[in-house]
Amino acid sequence: MNKNTFHSNLKLSLERANASLFLIIKCHETIMRAQNEEEIYKRICRVLVDQSQYKLAWIGIAKHDNKKTVIPIAHAGFKEGYLEESTIHWKNDKFGHGPTGLAFRTKHTQINQNLLENPNYKTWRKRAVKYGYNSTISLPCKINEHVLFVFNLYSDEPYAFDKQEVEILETLAKDMAYGVHNLRIMEERNTDKLTGIPNRRYFDEIFLKELKRAVRDLTPITLLMVDIDYFKAFNDCYGHIAGDDCLQKIAKTLHGLVSRPGDVVARYGGEEFAIILPNTDIKAISLAEECRSAIEKLQIPHKCSKVSKNVTVSVGIKTSYQEQKLSPRKIILEADKALYKAKELGRNRTIQH
Repeated sequence: MNKNTFHSNLKLSLERANASLFLIIKCHETIMRAQNEEEIYKRICRVLVDQSQYKLAWIGIAKHDNKKTVIPIAHAGFKEGYLEESTIHWKNDKFGHGPTGLAFRTKHTQINQNLLENPNYKTWRKRAVKYGYNSTISLPCKINEHVLFVFNLYSDEPYAFDKQEVEILETLAKDMAYGVHNLRIMEERNTDKLTGIPNRRYFDEIFLKELKRAVRDLTPITLLMVDIDYFKAFNDCYGHIAGDDCLQKIAKTLHGLVSRPGDVVARYGGEEFAIILPNTDIKAISLAEECRSAIEKLQIPHKCSKVSKNVTVSVGIKTSYQEQKLSPRKIILEADKALYKAKELGRNRTIQH
């Protein structure tokens, strides 16, 4: 190798190393900032296609059906039907001998440096050539040998994945797995097991965060406290299984009504729900009344109620404007006062403090 060739190869190697480092930094930022695992999947696929030479990035999860199907859950890049036309399994059959299926089964990275020469890729080769793919890598993203998902990258160049590239991508796969795993732990910690909506712990954290944001942005924030009328009597009449079912239906209904980014419906405790509405003031009353009415329209029978033949709720409303400088505790207390007032006046109504 002459001197010029050596320096040219060294320069190319450094450029690729710098590009890979930049890629890892961008992906780490995505993992750190993501609010849910779906966001990690979609954004990292997009980053890897936009910022690198990869033509397709996609992530698949393993189904535990009879065929052991692999389902693509996120993708980016030159696709145009490629994934929809592909049959991918992780079962030990002809559709499970591709790189993704093998990555799930063996729990090891699968590298195909030249799809035209790899006999295991015969089933998908015609489509791969049609779409211009020449090499692939499939990386199992795992925690304690349990594969959470497989991350796949396609290049239009043969032999695109050298040793350094593979090491970088395997590091990224580990980081993705831990990022998703940690988000799942946080979600489990912050989710009410019965209703599937955020719990009191999450409410306390997010309400403080949203109140600080409201102070910074000089915007109002509203809290709704929603309580099921005569719920103890409901449990006495119908039993706790029916009571659990009632809570689940009400949680689902409230969650469906409160859908803006930043709005939060949480189970505050027992039969009480809390709804955080950032940047909301005059519209809070109409939304609270919409929630109250929607619960009544569920027509959940409640023969032991003193206010209706069906389950109803009472709602207390407190809107805080930043010149008031109220603490989270003070806002909650005043929303509770409004709720108790609604109960005193006969229940099945909304009252604003």
